[in-house]
Amino acid sequence: MECLIGSTGSGAPRAEGPPRSRAAIVTAVIVLLLAGMVLALASIPAARAADATLPIDKVQPGMVGYAKTVATGTVVTTFTVEVIGVLTNDPSFPQGNFIAFRASGPLIDQTGGIAAGMSGSPIYLQDPDDSQYKIAGAISYGDVFVDPKIAFATSIDDMLGLLSAPGMATLAIKKPLSLKPLGGLASVSGLSPSSRGYARVKTRLEANGFRVTPAVVSGRAGPDVSTATIEPGASLGVGLVSGDATIAGIGTVTYVDGAKVLGFGHPMLWLGGTNFPMMTGYVHTIWPSGSGFGYKIAAAGDTTGTIVQDRSTGVAGNLGQTPIESPLSVDVVNATEGTSTSRSYRISKGALNVPELGADLAWSMVAATSDVAFEDVAGTAETSFTIAGTTATGKNFSLEWGNRTYNKGYIGGVAAEDFALSLWTLLDNDYEDVTITAMSYGATITAQRQTARIVDASLLGNRIVAGSTMTARISYVLYNSDATQTVDTTIAIPAGFPSSAMLRVSSARDGAGEMSMSQAARGLVDVVEGIEGRQRNDEISVALIPMTADIYDGPYGLAARATVAPVTKTVSTQLVMSGSVVKNTASITMAAPSAVTYGGAARFTGRVTDLSDPYHFDSLDERPLVELWMKPYGSTVGTIVATTLGNQTSGGYAISYVPTVTGTFWTRFAGSDSLLDAKSTSKVVSVRAYVSIKSSAYLARLGRTITLSGGVRPVFPGRSVEIQLLSGRRWYRLALRPLGATGDYSYAWRPRQRGVFRLRTRFFSYQGYALNYSRTIAVVVY
Repeated sequence: MECLIGSTGSGAPRAEGPPRSRAAIVTAVIVLLLAGMVLALASIPAARAADATLPIDKVQPGMVGYAKTVATGTVVTTFTVEVIGVLTNDPSFPQGNFIAFRASGPLIDQTGGIAAGMSGSPIYLQDPDDSQYKIAGAISYGDVFVDPKIAFATSIDDMLGLLSAPGMATLAIKKPLSLKPLGGLASVSGLSPSSRGYARVKTRLEANGFRVTPAVVSGRAGPDVSTATIEPGASLGVGLVSGDATIAGIGTVTYVDGAKVLGFGHPMLWLGGTNFPMMTGYVHTIWPSGSGFGYKIAAAGDTTGTIVQDRSTGVAGNLGQTPIESPLSVDVVNATEGTSTSRSYRISKGALNVPELGADLAWSMVAATSDVAFEDVAGTAETSFTIAGTTATGKNFSLEWGNRTYNKGYIGGVAAEDFALSLWTLLDNDYEDVTITAMSYGATITAQRQTARIVDASLLGNRIVAGSTMTARISYVLYNSDATQTVDTTIAIPAGFPSSAMLRVSSARDGAGEMSMSQAARGLVDVVEGIEGRQRNDEISVALIPMTADIYDGPYGLAARATVAPVTKTVSTQLVMSGSVVKNTASITMAAPSAVTYGGAARFTGRVTDLSDPYHFDSLDERPLVELWMKPYGSTVGTIVATTLGNQTSGGYAISYVPTVTGTFWTRFAGSDSLLDAKSTSKVVSVRAYVSIKSSAYLARLGRTITLSGGVRPVFPGRSVEIQLLSGRRWYRLALRPLGATGDYSYAWRPRQRGVFRLRTRFFSYQGYALNYSRTIAVVVY
């Protein structure tokens, strides 16, 4: 979809008819920016002679004239205006002279009043000296809280001052210019109203006072803008982005003098000297006013020249002048589905001159392309990008960098933030003006979470010897796993390095002391090198920091007197790493029963201790989070089955858990800001099947048949239980009975003698369930 951007504010007279004083008008006025913003395409009308103008000192209340605008398509139409007041350099109003007027006529009745997108529409009033209709001003402001048929026009006197501003053309056009952006007249792919890129653009432009709505595309080929012209009353687009998506300010042409064009009647972004594509426009319709001002549903058309001034009284530009735009190519691969999406855009020099806006637009184009290629919100992205340009002194530069990112909220947009931030840093550098000549961004995104956590580090050589080579082993745990994996790297120990040092291992996200993108920079070259030298998310930083008692300053750094530099190394991986280790280790103990009966709770207890200081357990930085892990019998995968917060003072914890199967259990301290995570030793906790027994009679006459019955839980259909009889000190098998579908059994027993009989049932171990017995019952036979 294409997109229209307009804006409404508030402020204007609250009563119809000519006001009695200038203050009566000013009191109710709040600026209404009537510009819209739209997705644009490209082409060019011919130049024309300038219309005659009417100075502000000739404008009087009661004058009746007409205004020009486009209501549908590219045809200029008119409506009636009546002057109700004149404001000349009022300090309460925006800079300049303004004409208050009431609009009327069939078009105004249809739209309900002045609409966003009519900004710049020229109003013509009759000159009392020669009775000729001349341009008096451009529609520019209004108040959404009063009659939308009342608005204000910027005086043409003030707008004509733009024609002498730097950058305005002095020669007429000799032949039409033809600039066609990539994508032709297609609707804007990757920037639909539902895309996050569109949402970011909408938020950014609404913050600047614009109304943002998607433009309508008529048919698969889009609207026919071939008949669009640059003439007073015609639609005027000011392009921010073109190519496979187009974003442009939409207003109306006020005045044309050869190659010089005025429009809007108020600023678009108020940038002063600037450089935007000047575009024609196409209006699908005007959305009628419900409450406040309506707005045009419009699309930008062909590029016809360049807007070079964006000031308080309007925008001005030159027909036929080629605008400066920076190409951006975006390629996104969906590795999960094996598909790819490519888009090409151009971002205007004027937009890039506002670093935050330019970076936001670039991010939005990348995000919109990513939305098309990869619809999932969670995933891992490997990115690479280049930004090339020239400086004000004519030097060329090129920045190349990339990263690997995981995010579960919006991976397509989050992965692009490195690119946008780097672009913003270059545009907003403290050393030289830059012109961006080319940008490219590539991303491969998968739905898989490719992350790991650093959990430990050690020096396998134990002793640090100056002049030797040592091996550092880094331990990490993949997401959704409890298995520790390792990667080794060698460290060359320089001569003079002390034997006592602290090993610090960190990811980019959790590291400390990495160089920022502008730290210690002395010029643009340093800024570029600072960005390219940043630690990637899939890299691990390893540092061996010399440490002695007299210069050691806290657990993470050194005092200024340290004279031996740390030894550093970077280890590349294929995972987004997190975590850091400074050899402040922790331990966790666990005590647990060896067995529980099915349905019963097992109690796991222990303590978390800071091993760097045995007395630190009574002052942990926070309550320790303890996880209870279980690997069921026959399984190779452990899972978290319970969690708890331990005691902050003692580090002690207790967890009650009801296991349903035999398994291997261990507890894990999840770690904190100052302590590494730790895992206890594991222990097998057997689950014994629950076995029951009962008798149909506990006092019976000899010769009577007694039914012994019971069950086993969980249910094991087809397995057998052994009913045992105690004789003396030994238990003997009385019967072997199968379990039914419900896990129950029964046995008809007819005692052969009198006496007191003690009986129980035994269930044999099976599938990890331990051997177990029922309670013992006594049956008296007399």
